[in-house]
Amino acid sequence: MVRITKDNSITDERTNKFYFSSLINKVSGYLDKVASNELLKELKTFTGNCEVLYNTMDVWTRDYMPIQLTDDVFLSYTYKPDYLEDEPETITNWQVHDVHTQKQLNKDVRWDFKVVQMPLILDDGNVVKAVVDGKPCIIMCEKRLMENNVNFEDFDNWWHRWWSENFDGTEMEYVMLPWDGYEDNPIGHADDMVRYIDEGRVLMTNYLDYDKAYKDYHGGLMKERLEEVGFEVEVLSYLDKFDYEHDELFRMMLDRTWSYINYCRWVIGYWYLHWAIQIS
Repeated sequence: MVRITKDNSITDERTNKFYFSSLINKVSGYLDKVASNELLKELKTFTGNCEVLYNTMDVWTRDYMPIQLTDDVFLSYTYKPDYLEDEPETITNWQVHDVHTQKQLNKDVRWDFKVVQMPLILDDGNVVKAVVDGKPCIIMCEKRLMENNVNFEDFDNWWHRWWSENFDGTEMEYVMLPWDGYEDNPIGHADDMVRYIDEGRVLMTNYLDYDKAYKDYHGGLMKERLEEVGFEVEVLSYLDKFDYEHDELFRMMLDRTWSYINYCRWVIGYWYLHWAIQIS
């Protein structure tokens, strides 16, 4: 398979099409039907280039659809998140369930891109594609080590060997962000924590805003790991914009503000539109 470089890798800012689940009007999460319809209408106006995916088991399309690596190469994986163990009926296997668009119904080929299967339990919400020090890079959360029952040393050796063998000597950097455990962050998605800006620069969520343990350990360690690879880290902060002592609503929100930096991905897209691909 083609060697992946900083020049041919597809990071989020290079994508220009949305695919979203047909369940958007049936399973609305915290949105009612009116809000869902308005979201859909605005999305079509905003992008002018989007399609509906059918045969999905839930609306979180970004999490289970394959990850775009280059113009025509995508990475598939085992989507088996532990946070859905009690809801197996919501787990989508895009190949087994024949996920497709309306345009593909009368075609022999559902998707016209190449797929490489990675032998790893993963989900796309835990993959932040980036470029650093002239190389492609994937930012993940160390919860992946636990879900795959592997230690860091073994994973490190396997990771570099797998990319080199499957993609013509590709040097794929990676960062493992620290995980704060099931109680505080059961999902463990990297795209909740870090947003790629441009080569060598990322935006980190506001871990450093609150709680001494996060400032001195978790948030500090996250920033340190990103900087070790070569990223310049910009950090969100809200405490200088609100009156923490007297603003009760802000105090309530602050407990979970760190979890949702992925709102920066597509402001209008909310959370349903979690799969965007490049159109050549």
